[in-house]
Amino acid sequence: RQGEVVQRFQFKFDGMVYFIPESMRNEPLMLALSDNGGSIRSTLRALSLPNTISNADMLKNKFCELRFKHDFEFYGYMCIRIQDKESKQLIPFSLNKGQRELIGEYERQRLLGYPIRVVLLKSRQWGGSTATEEYMLWLQTWHYINWHSAIISMVSDQSANIRNMLVRSINNLPPY
Repeated sequence: RQGEVVQRFQFKFDGMVYFIPESMRNEPLMLALSDNGGSIRSTLRALSLPNTISNADMLKNKFCELRFKHDFEFYGYMCIRIQDKESKQLIPFSLNKGQRELIGEYERQRLLGYPIRVVLLKSRQWGGSTATEEYMLWLQTWHYINWHSAIISMVSDQSANIRNMLVRSINNLPPY
């Protein structure tokens, strides 16, 4: 679909329809779920696990964690809270059109195995810095160990603001 950050496929899991990143398709958990029609009960049986609430919850959590790793948009909405400019309330991080294009370029380079290199010449207030810092946090949380990023600003107040946004995001991460 146009405007997607990554290519997706439709997947039915536990009676719900999800649009899952293509990169998840061949993961062992996805293959097991696919072989069992997306049914938790059937998948637990195939994995020789008792059909208990704790095992069902474990399977749902593993599915969610796998999606966190492969789906920045899902991770951003479920885990990242940003401050709304008007209400000042913490709200889920949902990508706007410009952010979607920017993150799409980051993901294209990452999935091709390239170093992620983008010079972002931008007008202010559309969320390019926010999208970049949250994407880098996602990479550092789910993909890389001892991996560093730099967001450079010409004005120290802007740099401090970006850092404060990142600290707020980290402090509000769920205990996954």
